Amino acid sequence: MHTAESLTSGVTTLTSPPLVYQRIKQVLDDPDSSMKDLAEVITVDPAITARLLRLVNSPFYGFQRKIETVNKAVNLLGTQQVHDLALATSVTALFKGMTPDHMNMARFWHYSVYCGLVARDLAKYCKLAESERLFVAGLLSNIGHLVIYEQLPDLAEQALENSLRDGTPLYQAERSLIGCDYAQVGAALIQSWSLPAVLRDSILYHIAPEQATENTLLVSLVHIARLLAAAADAGQSPEQILSLVAPQAWDITELDTDTITTVHQQADIDTISVVNSLFIGVR
Repeated sequence: MHTAESLTSGVTTLTSPPLVYQRIKQVLDDPDSSMKDLAEVITVDPAITARLLRLVNSPFYGFQRKIETVNKAVNLLGTQQVHDLALATSVTALFKGMTPDHMNMARFWHYSVYCGLVARDLAKYCKLAESERLFVAGLLSNIGHLVIYEQLPDLAEQALENSLRDGTPLYQAERSLIGCDYAQVGAALIQSWSLPAVLRDSILYHIAPEQATENTLLVSLVHIARLLAAAADAGQSPEQILSLVAPQAWDITELDTDTITTVHQQADIDTISVVNSLFIGVR
């Protein structure tokens, strides 16, 4: 049997956070740094710069005027939003190089972006100021699957087959066969990179939000977003999976079915554009 920590440490390309993100974090942690300093760090990496600008100019934001420079993006969005978007773009660029056996990467990232968009938009209905962080949390909520497929492709496939055959949640099948589940693996990766605890919690507990003791609203939003993304991936309507939402998530978020349906419809419209912004060239 395997632990989440052993699986994440086994993927050498993931043993440290992306270099550009480390530099961004250093700038943000420096009280004497400026918006200009942040923009300069980002522009050092042409690939991250291109992804960030494509994302800022996508329907994800809906700005009327084209934003052509990182400096302008930083001044419009603010440091926290740029931090979260830079994290999303740098991490997805890192994972883009992974090609696990039996994994349809285009489908995986479509699912992940959809989940991030839903989490972000649900957060807006809950009047959370840090809605961009919910996009990152939703986007990365499934990354543990990539690590498992990369390290243990046969067991990953067997867990999926067992889940479909027995009608049990995939994370339970993973625990039985592997010793840990994708949420634990993803959270272990986030923790090893010393990323914000809220990201770790939203990944670790989104399959069972009742177990969270902190960041409960964000965890609940990612929980609902994950279910909606799974429904969209399976060609189901939101109504078909609402019964799977944990009671605690309904209580904490105070969302209703009309809101969830509206968010689902908007995510259907925006996902392709955001996928293209982040993953041009993904197959």
